[in-house]
Amino acid sequence: MTGGSLKWHLDAGYLRDKDDHTGTLTEISSEYNQVWEVYGATDNAESYLRLLDGDGVSDDGAAAKKSEDELMSDPNTLKKFINYAHGIAPAGKYDLILNDHGMGPEGGYGVDDHDTGDSHASISVRQLRQAISDSDVVRDEGKFDFIDLDCCMMGNFETALALWDYTDYYFGSADVNPFPTVDFTALFDYLADAPDMDAWDLGRKFVDLFVDYYDEHPEKVSVGRSVGHCAINVKDLKDSGIVDKLLTVARQMRAEATPGASTTRSAFRKTITISSSPTCRTSRPWWSSSGSDCTKPTGRSRGS
Repeated sequence: MTGGSLKWHLDAGYLRDKDDHTGTLTEISSEYNQVWEVYGATDNAESYLRLLDGDGVSDDGAAAKKSEDELMSDPNTLKKFINYAHGIAPAGKYDLILNDHGMGPEGGYGVDDHDTGDSHASISVRQLRQAISDSDVVRDEGKFDFIDLDCCMMGNFETALALWDYTDYYFGSADVNPFPTVDFTALFDYLADAPDMDAWDLGRKFVDLFVDYYDEHPEKVSVGRSVGHCAINVKDLKDSGIVDKLLTVARQMRAEATPGASTTRSAFRKTITISSSPTCRTSRPWWSSSGSDCTKPTGRSRGS
């Protein structure tokens, strides 16, 4: 689903209407959120987006809500989209990729240019958890195969902890994401060859594609001095006992602190060792709610 941007810059040649016709759509709408189906390139045609719903996911026709009333920073919009996708594309496995601004565990995910009241409003990690946990995918299927926060600074323990009951694997970057993010064409081509592959194998490929792309195209690194991404088996993370260990450190820090004084240095010298088997890579040469960097659609296969 596209939304949250006042202007999209994808060339109209990549757009098709509901009847699969070309030339009838001039741009992705900035008035309404829109749901698209992505088709990969073939020997005879380039990749393209086919419109599935042109007036958001809250209602249709005269009752449809415009983007300003269906904000991408509203967790209810996220839940409605997940339910919409689950309803029109039943599958054996479900994956969720969220692409927008990320502000870490404190700032959360997702902003919307249509929010004139608060341009920095976002979905908190707690709201993100609530929207996903209340969705039809979790209610009917149990959990997602993987959840990817394709944005800055969301590859952290706090977000993985919040979502670990609702996904088998969690993908994210702890650093600032370059604007192109990952090569989704290559990722979904890899998935199309084996649609039933384990999400762990897909996650490892995701991480490799992410880092290798910027190793090969350093000019595409838009910000920051490093590029990193991580795929986490949340069951391993959960079984590692890290929560209890962090609580132990927190209790000691609280006990050693005195009112009105800084926490003593010794409280910060504890070592925690866990083995959650993440796949992480960082490259050193060193979000889609923003339409400004959307230049070409990518292929996709598997579920919704």
